[in-house]
Amino acid sequence: MVDKRFYSVVGGDKNPDKHKMFNNCLVLCTSSQKLHCTTGKNKGQKLQPSTFDKHLEQLTIAFTEKGIKHNYANDFNKNGQFHGAAVVKTMWGKIREKHPSFGTGSDCARTDLQLCRKFIQAIRDKKTRPHDNPEHLVICVVIIITH
Repeated sequence: MVDKRFYSVVGGDKNPDKHKMFNNCLVLCTSSQKLHCTTGKNKGQKLQPSTFDKHLEQLTIAFTEKGIKHNYANDFNKNGQFHGAAVVKTMWGKIREKHPSFGTGSDCARTDLQLCRKFIQAIRDKKTRPHDNPEHLVICVVIIITH
């Protein structure tokens, strides 16, 4: 019953009061500072800023299913809109003192620099046949669009 009251108050058309209430909910989520990596080489460490933003965006998408129209990416992810940012930025600043590369994208997945050459060679060697195989054609289009 309690969650229905929450959604009935914060859900529906956006207004400044609902924005403030939902912002306070996001601040509670971030102020607990329990957002850590659960897998990989950074397991147990705080989330990088880009991952943190993606998690909050996914959280607001889950709330959308309950009728809340506010979205982190559109309504909170600009300077001054998300009031938990000060807490998070302070935390990230302390982490950067120990690990200067934190939040710089140094852990981002990188595409093999030779990918295009390897793909062209695969077409020449007839290992990839975009003219005959629709799946190979889709892969070809994806590589062209992303490079």
